[in-house]
Amino acid sequence: MITTKEAAGILGVTPIRIRQLIKEGRLPAEKIGRDYLIDVEGVERFSENDRPARRPTNDERLASQITLLEEYVARKRKWLKDRPMEIQQLKENVGKEIGSDPRVFQALLEDMPQVFMADGDLPEPTFGEQATHAALTLFALHGDDGAASETISKAVTRLLMTSKDASFKESIFKQWKAMLEATDYLTFEQSASKLIKLFAKNDINIKWPRFASDVFLLFQEGTRFTKLYTWQDDVMWH
Repeated sequence: MITTKEAAGILGVTPIRIRQLIKEGRLPAEKIGRDYLIDVEGVERFSENDRPARRPTNDERLASQITLLEEYVARKRKWLKDRPMEIQQLKENVGKEIGSDPRVFQALLEDMPQVFMADGDLPEPTFGEQATHAALTLFALHGDDGAASETISKAVTRLLMTSKDASFKESIFKQWKAMLEATDYLTFEQSASKLIKLFAKNDINIKWPRFASDVFLLFQEGTRFTKLYTWQDDVMWH
């Protein structure tokens, strides 16, 4: 026989949770004074399915959201491949408010995972909606042909490394800086669109699902600094 504390250690939960399981009849036990004694074999038989699920950490939750977002943008990019009308509508919405043009709802948000959808009471779009809007409108502006692609910071680096024109390089840096300093997704899209046009002109394609997750991280207070640092570090040495 073991105590509630020992049972908690075996199952990876708190003693309070063990007492709840006993009261629910899911763990057989004998009350001794103010505590319980539990048959160790009963604890060992407690199946994986019966164990209370461990709550994911913030990092695990964020990683899951990033995976969902990247999969969604990849799926939408594929859906848009043979839809020139929707592509044109998206191009016309670069730097415009989400919801200002109902024509692009299907192309952007129709079947977005619920975790990213704004509550009807919220006045602002969610980070997931902002990231999707940025990625897909800029994808449409670029006219990506599906060839080998780069992260946006690597694309900027490639432009800098292949150009010998100092004034052109300075212009790229200014546009890059303006994009990094943007504090809302609309200003970000407007700044990024200038770089995206240069990428298209120089046959540099972008990893759009990764771009979406980067934007998703950029506009959240807890991850903004890390994303900015990573982007700056990728480009500053070139």
